[in-house]
Amino acid sequence: MQEAIEIATELMDKKIRTFAVRKTASKRKFENTSRNTQSQQRQQSNKRQNTDRIYTAASGEKKQYGDPNPYALNAIITTMVYVLLSATTATKLVILHVTVGLRKIPIMLTNRGVLGQDRNQDVMSVEFKDILEENVPS
Repeated sequence: MQEAIEIATELMDKKIRTFAVRKTASKRKFENTSRNTQSQQRQQSNKRQNTDRIYTAASGEKKQYGDPNPYALNAIITTMVYVLLSATTATKLVILHVTVGLRKIPIMLTNRGVLGQDRNQDVMSVEFKDILEENVPS
């Protein structure tokens, strides 16, 4: 009778240990998978939208353009543009005109892309920010 109790106890302990080991392994796998999924989702969202960020800086000169926005001339403008998926290795400079009020101000864009490759520059959104609050990204 004592042997039967010991065998039953050992089998139950073995079953509980196996369950605990499986649960721990499953939890580790789930946490690892969720981390990988989140990073893949960030990468895939950029690929799906086929977009990249461009940071621009307007000149700090005090010129009268007749614009009512006091931050328009001293601004960091973040724009979203269409880019090619493979255009991520080099940097080139582009001059574009951004409409501010009724006038156009030439703004130099730092654009990541493959050198010597032409790309369509479709501006999706422009947001003005005060230069004194944020530094220009390098």
